[in-house]
Amino acid sequence: MRNKITAAALTVAMALSALPSAANAASEKRSRATVAEARGKIEANEKAGLSGTAATDAQSRAREALARAEEAVRKDKENRAYYEANSADALAGLAQATSELDKLNTERNQIAAQ
Repeated sequence: MRNKITAAALTVAMALSALPSAANAASEKRSRATVAEARGKIEANEKAGLSGTAATDAQSRAREALARAEEAVRKDKENRAYYEANSADALAGLAQATSELDKLNTERNQIAAQ
């Protein structure tokens, strides 16, 4: 009986000790995926070309946040990497939307001038 209790306790202890490393691996995977997604959005903006000062500024800030995220990944700071990558992603989205708005305003002004 005592051996069964000891074996069960050891099994539970081993299972619980594996949880933090499994959670950490998931966190690392999540932060790396978020960094890759932000990088993709930034690169897509650069290929498409941005219109307007505000969009260019947002894109620049997105690149800076991405650099901080990539540095955090290298230093194994998953939470910081995830936070910075989300910031980079949001700023890249803002850059895209601002650029699109600038293009639409330019088009509207051209139509109004006719």
